Amino acid sequence: MLSNTTIDRLKPGAKTKRISDRRDGLTLEMRPSGKKVFIFRFQWEHKPQTLTLGCYPSLSLAAARELAVGYRSCLHVGIDPREKFRATNADKILFKAVAECSYDVIMP
Repeated sequence: MLSNTTIDRLKPGAKTKRISDRRDGLTLEMRPSGKKVFIFRFQWEHKPQTLTLGCYPSLSLAAARELAVGYRSCLHVGIDPREKFRATNADKILFKAVAECSYDVIMP
């Protein structure tokens, strides 16, 4: 099980390392560049899949665990977590587009 202290002490190696948090699919990927990335691993239609959640420390361990629980609950009801992820990111892109349009109207 991961902790903030464990994550902070990880050192990059020659190869990418994956450290599992619990049995819910949350994994920390330590890359040779030193980047620490949370990924969610799951199976969809009997094929292994991964979903990148975000980089540590921008995404905290607690927030990554919440995301993993949410995506795992999607799997339990038969929903592909990647669809939920795409919908969440589409909302962010839409907000950005609206904000940019509003800025153009205010500041011609």
